[in-house]
Amino acid sequence: MNNVECGKPNYSENSVIEEEKDNEIKDVITLIIDEGVEDISVIVQKFNNIYQCNYRHKYSQILKLLMEIEDESLDYLVLNMNILKEHISTSEYVFKKSFLKLYDHIMLEVTRIRLYHDYEKREKSIESKVNTAKSELEYYRDLYNNLNTDINNLYTTVNNVNEQLQNSNAQFISILGIFSGIVIAFFGSIKVTENIFSNLGKDISKYRIIFMAALVGFILFNTIFILLYFIAKISNKNIATNSLDKYYNRCYEWDGEEGQWKENRKAIKKYRRILKYPIKRLKIRYPIVFWTNSFIVLVMIMSVVVWIMQNQTIFKISLRL
Repeated sequence: MNNVECGKPNYSENSVIEEEKDNEIKDVITLIIDEGVEDISVIVQKFNNIYQCNYRHKYSQILKLLMEIEDESLDYLVLNMNILKEHISTSEYVFKKSFLKLYDHIMLEVTRIRLYHDYEKREKSIESKVNTAKSELEYYRDLYNNLNTDINNLYTTVNNVNEQLQNSNAQFISILGIFSGIVIAFFGSIKVTENIFSNLGKDISKYRIIFMAALVGFILFNTIFILLYFIAKISNKNIATNSLDKYYNRCYEWDGEEGQWKENRKAIKKYRRILKYPIKRLKIRYPIVFWTNSFIVLVMIMSVVVWIMQNQTIFKISLRL
């Protein structure tokens, strides 16, 4: 094995030589990985040239190189380094001590890298399992929440149905009672009407009979209307023919030029009069009731007036004339 005489280079030359040898030892390790140690004499010669002049390899450079190598290549490197160790250990090479340090360092770092990779794999596996568990937990949590929501909705629906059934029973009972009252009032009025018309042949003024018939009709009509109004309230229905909303809506008009609502004072006064007088509200909301009652009251008033005129002497003379 040829040895090179080592002089005493200055600092700058020494730095250049160190850098060159650092690159050379990386190249040798890469060569061992790529081509193996079939030509072991070439590898030995390269190590001999590198470790001359008391060169010491740098652990940081070796570690950086090993960290960039894949696991399969690391296994191949370890195998070849073991072959080199057996060959160099049985020979008296000058660089044997330095090579053994390199060997120990490579074995140590390879072990650490394997442990690190194993730890990294286990960490990823654990992280994957944790993420899977979180996803499953989130899925079952959402499923539980959805089931809980469905159950609560079902309970609410059942309670609403029970409440509606109870309200319906109460409404049916009330409506039946009101209809019973209507039937009783109707047949009672028929009985009264029969009694009135049965007296037509007696000495009773026909105007009194008309008045009594109108009075019975007035009472019967309004009684039936009140009972129907109660039925509508119980059933949450509205039997009004018209609404007061249209009169309220006329109280405000949109001004396109100014872009705002303005009061219609004439419509407001009319709306206030409607609210003030119940008769006006009755005429708007229930016109059938208003006009029917007006007609019946008019008939009653006319029958009373004519009856009074017949029973007063001065009116009798006038009627005869």
